[in-house]
Amino acid sequence: MSAAERGAIANIPASALADMVQGRLQPLADLRAYSIASGGPTGTIPRNTTEPASAAPPPANTSGWQAERPLQPPPGIALIDAMCVAADQRERQQAMRPDFMEAAMMMLQVQSQQIVALAALVLKDNKPKSKSKPAEAKKP
Repeated sequence: MSAAERGAIANIPASALADMVQGRLQPLADLRAYSIASGGPTGTIPRNTTEPASAAPPPANTSGWQAERPLQPPPGIALIDAMCVAADQRERQQAMRPDFMEAAMMMLQVQSQQIVALAALVLKDNKPKSKSKPAEAKKP
Protein backbone atom coordinates (compact mmCIF):
# COMPACT_ATOMS: atom_id res chain seq x y z
CA MET A 1 0.00 0.00 0.00
CA SER A 2 1.31 3.46 -0.82
CA ALA A 3 1.72 6.22 1.70
CA ALA A 4 -1.20 8.15 0.18
CA GLU A 5 -3.52 5.16 0.54
CA ARG A 6 -2.45 4.62 4.14
CA GLY A 7 -3.08 8.29 4.87
CA ALA A 8 -6.54 8.14 3.28
CA ILE A 9 -7.53 5.08 5.32
CA ALA A 10 -6.24 6.71 8.48
CA ASN A 11 -8.47 9.77 7.88
CA ILE A 12 -11.72 7.84 7.28
CA PRO A 13 -14.12 8.16 10.22
CA ALA A 14 -14.66 4.96 12.23
CA SER A 15 -18.43 5.01 11.59
CA ALA A 16 -17.86 5.02 7.83
CA LEU A 17 -15.47 2.08 8.11
CA ALA A 18 -18.01 0.17 10.24
CA ASP A 19 -20.76 0.82 7.66
CA MET A 20 -18.54 -0.44 4.85
CA VAL A 21 -17.65 -3.57 6.73
CA GLN A 22 -21.27 -4.36 7.65
CA GLY A 23 -22.52 -3.67 4.09
CA ARG A 24 -25.04 -1.05 5.14
CA LEU A 25 -23.78 1.30 2.48
CA GLN A 26 -26.66 2.13 0.11
CA PRO A 27 -25.33 4.35 -2.69
CA LEU A 28 -28.72 4.87 -4.40
CA ALA A 29 -30.41 5.95 -1.20
CA ASP A 30 -27.61 8.39 -0.55
CA LEU A 31 -27.89 9.73 -4.11
CA ARG A 32 -31.67 10.22 -3.72
CA ALA A 33 -31.19 12.03 -0.43
CA TYR A 34 -28.57 14.27 -1.99
CA SER A 35 -30.75 15.00 -5.02
CA ILE A 36 -33.75 16.02 -2.94
CA ALA A 37 -31.71 18.12 -0.53
CA SER A 38 -29.62 19.98 -3.09
CA GLY A 39 -32.04 20.21 -6.01
CA GLY A 40 -29.53 18.16 -8.00
CA PRO A 41 -30.29 15.61 -10.71
CA THR A 42 -33.84 14.36 -10.86
CA GLY A 43 -35.50 11.45 -12.58
CA THR A 44 -37.65 11.65 -15.66
CA ILE A 45 -40.87 11.49 -13.64
CA PRO A 46 -41.80 14.94 -12.30
CA ARG A 47 -41.97 15.35 -8.52
CA ASN A 48 -45.32 17.13 -8.51
CA THR A 49 -47.79 14.88 -10.31
CA THR A 50 -50.93 16.68 -9.11
CA GLU A 51 -50.64 19.52 -11.64
CA PRO A 52 -51.43 18.61 -15.23
CA ALA A 53 -48.64 19.31 -17.67
CA SER A 54 -49.46 22.21 -19.93
CA ALA A 55 -48.43 21.04 -23.39
CA ALA A 56 -48.61 23.22 -26.46
CA PRO A 57 -51.60 22.49 -28.71
CA PRO A 58 -50.71 20.39 -31.75
CA PRO A 59 -50.23 22.28 -34.98
CA ALA A 60 -53.27 22.63 -37.22
CA ASN A 61 -51.55 21.07 -40.22
CA THR A 62 -50.42 17.55 -39.38
CA SER A 63 -49.84 16.34 -42.94
CA GLY A 64 -46.33 17.79 -43.07
CA TRP A 65 -47.01 20.22 -45.92
CA GLN A 66 -46.28 23.87 -45.31
CA ALA A 67 -47.43 27.02 -47.04
CA GLU A 68 -45.24 27.97 -49.96
CA ARG A 69 -42.81 30.76 -49.27
CA PRO A 70 -41.84 32.98 -52.21
CA LEU A 71 -38.22 32.86 -53.29
CA GLN A 72 -36.29 35.98 -52.35
CA PRO A 73 -32.71 36.89 -51.59
CA PRO A 74 -31.59 36.64 -47.99
CA PRO A 75 -31.90 39.77 -45.85
CA GLY A 76 -29.05 42.23 -46.23
CA ILE A 77 -28.24 41.37 -49.86
CA ALA A 78 -29.80 44.63 -51.11
CA LEU A 79 -27.48 46.60 -48.84
CA ILE A 80 -24.43 44.70 -50.09
CA ASP A 81 -25.52 45.23 -53.71
CA ALA A 82 -25.86 48.99 -53.10
CA MET A 83 -22.39 49.09 -51.51
CA CYS A 84 -20.89 47.26 -54.52
CA VAL A 85 -22.55 49.64 -57.00
CA ALA A 86 -21.27 52.68 -55.06
CA ALA A 87 -17.74 51.26 -54.90
CA ASP A 88 -17.83 50.51 -58.65
CA GLN A 89 -18.91 54.09 -59.46
CA ARG A 90 -16.20 55.51 -57.19
CA GLU A 91 -13.51 53.35 -58.82
CA ARG A 92 -14.64 54.32 -62.33
CA GLN A 93 -14.50 58.03 -61.44
CA GLN A 94 -11.02 57.60 -59.99
CA ALA A 95 -9.87 55.80 -63.14
CA MET A 96 -11.14 58.65 -65.32
CA ARG A 97 -9.42 61.32 -63.23
CA PRO A 98 -5.77 61.93 -63.97
CA ASP A 99 -3.49 61.28 -61.07
CA PHE A 100 -1.54 64.06 -59.36
CA MET A 101 1.76 63.50 -61.17
CA GLU A 102 0.11 63.51 -64.57
CA ALA A 103 -1.72 66.76 -63.76
CA ALA A 104 1.52 68.33 -62.51
CA MET A 105 3.35 67.36 -65.72
CA MET A 106 0.60 68.88 -67.86
CA MET A 107 0.79 72.12 -65.87
CA LEU A 108 4.57 72.28 -66.33
CA GLN A 109 4.20 71.75 -70.09
CA VAL A 110 1.67 74.58 -70.32
CA GLN A 111 4.00 76.85 -68.31
CA SER A 112 6.92 75.98 -70.57
CA GLN A 113 4.89 76.78 -73.68
CA GLN A 114 3.81 80.11 -72.18
CA ILE A 115 7.42 81.00 -71.30
CA VAL A 116 8.58 80.19 -74.84
CA ALA A 117 5.78 82.31 -76.34
CA LEU A 118 6.59 85.25 -74.02
CA ALA A 119 10.31 84.97 -74.79
CA ALA A 120 9.63 85.05 -78.54
CA LEU A 121 7.40 88.10 -78.11
CA VAL A 122 10.00 89.93 -76.02
CA LEU A 123 12.78 89.13 -78.49
CA LYS A 124 10.66 90.32 -81.40
CA ASP A 125 9.95 93.68 -79.72
CA ASN A 126 13.62 94.22 -78.74
CA LYS A 127 15.09 93.92 -82.27
CA PRO A 128 16.86 97.14 -83.30
CA LYS A 129 15.07 99.09 -85.97
CA SER A 130 17.06 100.16 -89.01
CA LYS A 131 17.38 103.91 -89.54
CA SER A 132 17.49 103.72 -93.29
CA LYS A 133 14.33 104.44 -95.11
CA PRO A 134 12.73 101.84 -97.24
CA ALA A 135 13.27 101.89 -101.02
CA GLU A 136 9.85 103.33 -101.69
CA ALA A 137 10.49 106.35 -99.65
CA LYS A 138 13.43 107.43 -101.87
CA LYS A 139 12.53 109.50 -104.89
CA PRO A 140 14.98 110.21 -107.79
